[in-house]
Amino acid sequence: MTAERVLAAAKKHLKPEELVGLIVGKWEEIAPGDPEGRASMEQLFGGKSEELPLRDPLTLEPIAAPAPAN
Repeated sequence: MTAERVLAAAKKHLKPEELVGLIVGKWEEIAPGDPEGRASMEQLFGGKSEELPLRDPLTLEPIAAPAPAN
């Protein structure tokens, strides 16, 4: 296997416009991105993100988010 063959296979089979990333964690901590400031999540995902609700593992029903602390 050579780097050239890997690159050729990637170009043939991977479609960057169809890739999806899943980030799990506290968004307020993740959104700023790289701790060294190289890229924010907005820059990495082109400003497109969707927050999914937590779900009950047995019913898969969305769990209401707790009220923010004052």
